[in-house]
Amino acid sequence: MKKVSVFIYLFICIQFCYLNEVQAKEKTATCITWRSLNSTLYEVTVTYYEECTGWYPLSLSLECTSSCFAPVTFTLNRIFNSLHEITPACIGATYCQGGNIEGINKMIFKDTIALPGVCNNWILSTSTCCTGFWGGNVVDGSYNIYMESRMNNAVGWENSSPVFISDPTFYVSKNVISVLDNAAYDPDGDSLVYSFVPSLQDGNTAFQYINNLSFIEPLVSLSPTTIDAQTGAVTIFPSTEQITIFSVLVSEYRNGILLGTIQRQQALFVLGDQNQQPTASGINGSLNYTDTIPALAPFCFQIQSDDSDSTDYTSILWDSALPNATYTTIQSQHSGIEICWTPNLIDTFFNPHCFSVSVDDNHCPYHGHRAYSFYLFARYDAQVGIPYTLQSDPIFSASPNPTTGLFILQAGSTKIESATVYNMLGEEVMNVANIDHGFNRGALSMDISALLPGIYIVQATAKEKVWRGKMVKE
Repeated sequence: MKKVSVFIYLFICIQFCYLNEVQAKEKTATCITWRSLNSTLYEVTVTYYEECTGWYPLSLSLECTSSCFAPVTFTLNRIFNSLHEITPACIGATYCQGGNIEGINKMIFKDTIALPGVCNNWILSTSTCCTGFWGGNVVDGSYNIYMESRMNNAVGWENSSPVFISDPTFYVSKNVISVLDNAAYDPDGDSLVYSFVPSLQDGNTAFQYINNLSFIEPLVSLSPTTIDAQTGAVTIFPSTEQITIFSVLVSEYRNGILLGTIQRQQALFVLGDQNQQPTASGINGSLNYTDTIPALAPFCFQIQSDDSDSTDYTSILWDSALPNATYTTIQSQHSGIEICWTPNLIDTFFNPHCFSVSVDDNHCPYHGHRAYSFYLFARYDAQVGIPYTLQSDPIFSASPNPTTGLFILQAGSTKIESATVYNMLGEEVMNVANIDHGFNRGALSMDISALLPGIYIVQATAKEKVWRGKMVKE
């Protein structure tokens, strides 16, 4: 492998992963995502990647700019005990473990920020100095590393950013076709589109490549590098040892309106061996990585690993992202895993439920590694005791939303019989019966001023129909 020095990135709704197998001494990576608490209040999470020999910051700065307000800067503190190694390597091989090859630690920063108002062009960014890059596919030099994500919170809808499901893959082999998982999920169910985008040194300056390479073809390859616009999967076939940078843009749409973008900028190391990537099946040995399952009923399924290198052993892990799920490892040369999950009623409001599975072989010093993203949709089902399966209906309306107190449900001329409010733990916090037979033609008014600010689930019934939706209390 060439000697190179690359210092990995931040993810501001980007993931920046610069890593130097031999000498990297500086920053590795970061990703920033946000969860909406109301139209201007956000819980921001920064996932930061740092080399074993690097510097572990206790805080990060996030700058928020727009055409509507003066810039504001926030400090995000590192979560205690969030530091841990994620290198797919043999035990004791990395500097993190006392070995002699580079590895990667991961840490998480999180805090709540209050933007000064709504605007259609917020930019959340972070920048770090300085990263050296020598001997790779990018022009040699010392660079700032800049990351940004973009937010439109002026459309009147509450919106949280997409989130990358798995960590990036840093190491692959030459002369081997590899697939890099960049799948994200959107907590609001918005449509996502994936594409390549230039990697940036600052808000206006992109990295320059050598040998006629570019941000859409960042590798010396036996076939073109491609990205699946629907899944974010990047397929590569590198022909030689090399290190490069590429970035994946995830654009988030609702009803045709662009609500925001996140990015993942990543350094990739192509090793001199020819180790095949291990693989994992879909659900129950299929090619399906998505399924719809009923609430209140146990759902058990198996995922099996494999490897085309016949002498390799494989292991499989998952990120335990399904609440209260259990799992059992199926031991063999190519191990599997059985996961059992019983979704409750509140789980049906937050589809899809995403988790990632990673497969490693026993190749040394770096394992062959591949990540997979899975999506489960929990639904109401009459066969498991839920009388109605309707979750939305055009005759239902709810306003104002967000609200500070009064919340009105309407179903055209149909009387709404009752409404129940649940918090995010699935606990009932209010129940209202409609006893008004006056001029509102069946509308139901609720005074929620006593509830704490936050997100709630409202379930209303009207003539054998059920409406379920989110309500935001400011």
